[in-house]
Amino acid sequence: MSKGELAFAALEQWCKTNGYPVPVPEYPFAKALKRRHRFDAAWVELKLGLDIQGQIWKKGGHTTGGGISKDCEKYCLAATLGWRVMPMTYPQFNGGQAYGWLETIFTAGR
Repeated sequence: MSKGELAFAALEQWCKTNGYPVPVPEYPFAKALKRRHRFDAAWVELKLGLDIQGQIWKKGGHTTGGGISKDCEKYCLAATLGWRVMPMTYPQFNGGQAYGWLETIFTAGR
């Protein structure tokens, strides 16, 4: 399993264990606009997307000027389509911070 697949499996299990909606992996949120942008996980009915930024400490795609610009374009496009986006790093996800944020969202209306 890839790092992304392991992260999604952990997220899926956490959602099931806590009675929260299970997200859709690799969701193409801008398909109607013929764009290939995807969220790592999405709660479609909530229009909530989660995007884990990889390789932020190395010279990867998300750390270059062009990569950051593309990420900004993706998030702005998502916002124009009514999506809330939660961009985060792997340490934030694996360290549990993401689960706290998600729990706040899922329990806010209860």
